Amino acid sequence: IKIAAPSQKFKQLPLIIPFQTTQSGNAKITAKLTVYYCREDNTGVCKIKTLAWTIPIKIADGKSLTDKIQLSARVE
Repeated sequence: IKIAAPSQKFKQLPLIIPFQTTQSGNAKITAKLTVYYCREDNTGVCKIKTLAWTIPIKIADGKSLTDKIQLSARVE
């Protein structure tokens, strides 16, 4: 699987990261996201959180994936 931007900085959500497959078969996509966040009023301590997902996918020969893989997490 080819990922368009494996380590890019993003400033807003949702993130849309297109990818392209090079062969059929079973695969796993590992997504890792490090989030830096602060209070809206800029008081207190800013926090850093790393989120990670492993998504199993099956790539059919000659087929294109047009669906979205949606990941979610709660950061407190």
